Amino acid sequence: MKRDFDLIRSLLIEIELCEDTAGNYAPKIEGHADGTIQYHLHLLFEAGLITGIPIKTMGDYPKLRQLNLTWTGHDFLDSARNDKVWNVAIQKVKDTVGSASIEVVKKVLISSSLELLGL
Repeated sequence: MKRDFDLIRSLLIEIELCEDTAGNYAPKIEGHADGTIQYHLHLLFEAGLITGIPIKTMGDYPKLRQLNLTWTGHDFLDSARNDKVWNVAIQKVKDTVGSASIEVVKKVLISSSLELLGL
């Protein structure tokens, strides 16, 4: 399955908005199947952007419960929150290299923010 940075951003926003961080909250993103969401939650977990408790299921990926953003997750989301910054950064990545690691995307987000601020 291909990594979807737009879905990653949406999941981080949803997790930040959720106040039931101690329960069984499972984010739902319109237009995305539960399996795709679980896969991307595991990517976020592995990248250190979220915390969670893996619960084994019969499916391909353990479901994560008690989701919270890490400090790094908050920092990434703060860089990605603005739609204009996000769109500029993601377009730069697509136009130049097609895809990139989370670290490269984060650096492009910061660079795009600085450019829009005129710095």
